[in-house]
Amino acid sequence: MKGSVVANDLTQPGIAIVPNPGQARKDGQAAPPFENLTIIVPSNQFAPAGTYRDEVNLRMFQIVDGVPRQTGEDVPLAIVVDIPARAQINLAGTSSPVFGELGGSGLEFGELEPGKERQAFIQVRATAPVTLALSSENNGSLRHRIEKNAPTVPYSLTVDGRSVDLASGPKRLDRAPSQGLGAENYRMVARILDVTGRVAGDYQDVITIIVEPR
Repeated sequence: MKGSVVANDLTQPGIAIVPNPGQARKDGQAAPPFENLTIIVPSNQFAPAGTYRDEVNLRMFQIVDGVPRQTGEDVPLAIVVDIPARAQINLAGTSSPVFGELGGSGLEFGELEPGKERQAFIQVRATAPVTLALSSENNGSLRHRIEKNAPTVPYSLTVDGRSVDLASGPKRLDRAPSQGLGAENYRMVARILDVTGRVAGDYQDVITIIVEPR
């Protein structure tokens, strides 16, 4: 992304002088001077995915009668940092655990009635545009937890204002969340449709949501 930067410990332009008096070898001759240079990229930075590059010029001086004089030519040192495409997802506003399952959240409808709605927010943090992959265990309907052959309860689903028909199989939505530490919220709404003639009991479906960076 044009204009995006990743700071390092040489971000401020200027001149850094690193003295090195050299070292003596066992034979009494002066050993070639050397320095270990460490470039630090501070943590807690959030930048769009991609390759970032900076360049540092290394220049050597020899002190003659107290006066620094350049010796040799400048040596360019390239600093390259690769930010991978990554994405993180979280669900906010869900009403209850999914029957005790770890790592899941649920929408509790209580007594099922046509038109009853519940909502949650899919929170996404990413360094690149993403694809949301959604699939339903029961093809977009709630199935009786005990009477598996009983008629199911269909529901509609919208994500970020777009209808998602899970009855015909998994669906994919492309989105471009804002790239920063703050999450982008995509509203998800489930709405109960027909409940006529359904067997009494508890019904459920499991929706799997996967976020993939593009």
